[in-house]
Amino acid sequence: MLVDGLIAVLIVAIGLVSLAFMYTHGIKARVAGERRQAAVQIAGQGMEKLKKADGKTLTDLQDVVDDINDDDPIVVDGLGNYTVTSAI
Repeated sequence: MLVDGLIAVLIVAIGLVSLAFMYTHGIKARVAGERRQAAVQIAGQGMEKLKKADGKTLTDLQDVVDDINDDDPIVVDGLGNYTVTSAI
């Protein structure tokens, strides 16, 4: 009877360790997804600035690119700093 109890405790412990691993893995995946989403949004903002420069001279386009590159890093909800850089 004591052996049966020890086996049951061992099975429950293995299950709890598995659940804890899956939980931490899920949290890491969620944070990574949020970071990717924030980076895509910021890159999209830079692309919109470049779209507005369509049809302008090379000097004007270089000014827009310099403006994008001179922007301070963007902090997104504590997920990190993102810097958008572009080049002609």
